Amino acid sequence: MLFQYRARPRFKSWLPILVAALVLGSGAPALSSQKQQALDDWLHNMIQNAVMGHDFAWLETTSEQYRAKKVRMPSGRWALNKFYVTLEEHCGMDSGEQVSPLMTEFYAKWQAEYPQSPAPSIILASCHLAAAMNLRGQGFAQDVWDDAWAPMFKKLEEAIAILEKNKARAGHDPHWHSIKARALLYLNVPEEVFSANIEEAIRVEPLYQSNYITAFYHYLPRWGGSYERAQRWARRATARTSESLGDAMYAWMALSLRGMHSDEEIMRDYKFDWAKLKKGMIDLFEIQQTPDFNNAMDFVAMSCAMRDVKHAEKVWNVWKAATPDWPEFKAEVQCAPKKVASRKI
Repeated sequence: MLFQYRARPRFKSWLPILVAALVLGSGAPALSSQKQQALDDWLHNMIQNAVMGHDFAWLETTSEQYRAKKVRMPSGRWALNKFYVTLEEHCGMDSGEQVSPLMTEFYAKWQAEYPQSPAPSIILASCHLAAAMNLRGQGFAQDVWDDAWAPMFKKLEEAIAILEKNKARAGHDPHWHSIKARALLYLNVPEEVFSANIEEAIRVEPLYQSNYITAFYHYLPRWGGSYERAQRWARRATARTSESLGDAMYAWMALSLRGMHSDEEIMRDYKFDWAKLKKGMIDLFEIQQTPDFNNAMDFVAMSCAMRDVKHAEKVWNVWKAATPDWPEFKAEVQCAPKKVASRKI
């Protein structure tokens, strides 16, 4: 095995020898963020070559390996998720946000060559979801053009129709449920419909982060939920995954809010349990092959926002232990007041 998990050996990892050359070729210790970027670049190039060359065998073998072995990237996120997200770049949408006929034909050929494969239909549905999001834009609902709503809803419904048509062969793939959950989120379906689908997703794969995060967004105030409901879900999701992940899911939930809110807003409004969140940070580092730089610096910033300089230093030193040349922690520098503005998504 190329990359093994340090603290939770139940997770298996499978990555090609080419990745080892990319990541470790210099002979120097590889940082998790460097590994992640190297793997991202490698996967992007391999998928691009496979799409251009109609190499369905490679696409099928890779997706099946990622799915069956539950491979995780150095950041701790599922490689299967990254595989599908990278393939989304090849949806080939035109100016009218229509999925390219060439790509539709590509996925049809892939499906014909591998009739039982879940991947082609999931990707096609994902392309329709991406088209819907392009029509909507990333702002708040009041920022969406009036004439964008109808075509957006049509694309979302098309995505769900593709998923349901292929559920018998694709419903065991956790990303099938991830795409459906996101489509249902944007369709603003009734609570009982959304919840039933999330519960089904978790039964299929209890550790697929994307489904928990999508449900978390569903409970945010901006989607008609509340801070209290979001926090209840964060705790529930963490409890359901604690045997394998400890409190890491709790940390992922908090991280998913950064960019929408300042650290002060996250802790004040969502009322994250600081002791539980601190443990979640350390549990997340244990899942990662080496501490992820971005996560570490995010956690340092959150600790400083909570005026917990001691924990900020602890997180800093977890990163420093993996990167000996990293400077010493200085509270007056790392925890210096910073003006952080929220932004729309």
